[in-house]
Amino acid sequence: DEDMYAEGSSRGANTQADASDDELESGVLSGKEAEEFAAIREEISRMDRSTCPGPFESLKDFYSRTQEHWESLASSAKGKERRKQGFEAAEKAYKDCRPVLERFEAVSKLEMEAAEGSGQG
Repeated sequence: DEDMYAEGSSRGANTQADASDDELESGVLSGKEAEEFAAIREEISRMDRSTCPGPFESLKDFYSRTQEHWESLASSAKGKERRKQGFEAAEKAYKDCRPVLERFEAVSKLEMEAAEGSGQG
């Protein structure tokens, strides 16, 4: 699972992350934008893969991947209540991690559009 996170979700984040390295080198982003994007990537790489979603990962996919962890935190609850508490904890973590991931996703999309516009994509 950690490899999946590091390489991106099944939605193609790995391809986008690999492309962004090439685009950074080719100058698609300005110097300041490239520095910001590098800082965002560094911040994402430090996130705990078991408690934070990956770039482009939906809440549903995140919870599905980490459900066991969240339900273990609700160990005193049983059955449906345990699943409910686990989901609520996962949803909170998802929302806490999203701001940096949203910045990453926005920059990635801009890079892809710029690369397509310049004939690199």
